[in-house]
Amino acid sequence: MNTCAHCSAPRALFFVCCFLAGMLNAALCRADQKLEEVALISAAAADLVSTELALEHGSEANPLMENRAVRISAKAASTTLILLLARKLQDNHPKLAGTLRFTGIAFSAGAAGWNLSLTLSR
Repeated sequence: MNTCAHCSAPRALFFVCCFLAGMLNAALCRADQKLEEVALISAAAADLVSTELALEHGSEANPLMENRAVRISAKAASTTLILLLARKLQDNHPKLAGTLRFTGIAFSAGAAGWNLSLTLSR
């Protein structure tokens, strides 16, 4: 397994996070929009890392997420889709775009919290 020298997270997580962070530089946007996008990417990364920890402790409930390639691809695709859709909506529907970003943040942060609670309860 190709893992980070400092923790047990796979290096693929690092590359996914770099890709998602690169999405932030793809277009100019307002500071609050940029902050929401950073929060979304951070929550997605936290979800990926906490899922890795949960799997190390044998407590992942979603059978699709047991496959690392599927897990990383699904998280990267869903986060990218939210970012692109929110940017497309930003000009004509800024409240909807913000709601979409905050919903993504809430779901990813909630999943990360759930994974950590499963990990810590074992």
